[in-house]
Amino acid sequence: MRLTDAGRALAARAEAIAAELDAELAAVVRDEAGHLRIAALPSANAGLVPRALAELRARYPEIAVSLVEAGPEESWSLLLGAECDLAVTFDHPLLASGRRPTSSSCRCWTTGCW
Repeated sequence: MRLTDAGRALAARAEAIAAELDAELAAVVRDEAGHLRIAALPSANAGLVPRALAELRARYPEIAVSLVEAGPEESWSLLLGAECDLAVTFDHPLLASGRRPTSSSCRCWTTGCW
């Protein structure tokens, strides 16, 4: 199997996102050890999240993790309502809620599109 140029670009971007997610998980763990509540997109739960959680478990086996699968609207609501500590999601101007975290309400980590 050989990846196309677009496939190689997508694979490289996925690896970069996985590394950034791992760094963010480590930062959350340092701030509040004990229990990490994550809301994540179904697509993230298929690859990025399991790899990051495996790394988290290897580094910090004492941390309990709960994971809920949630779309963007629900993820933002969970984050704003302090019902999750980390949301792996996306934002788009066409999303209906218009409710987005501010720097004063939570720590936001964002990544741009390629």
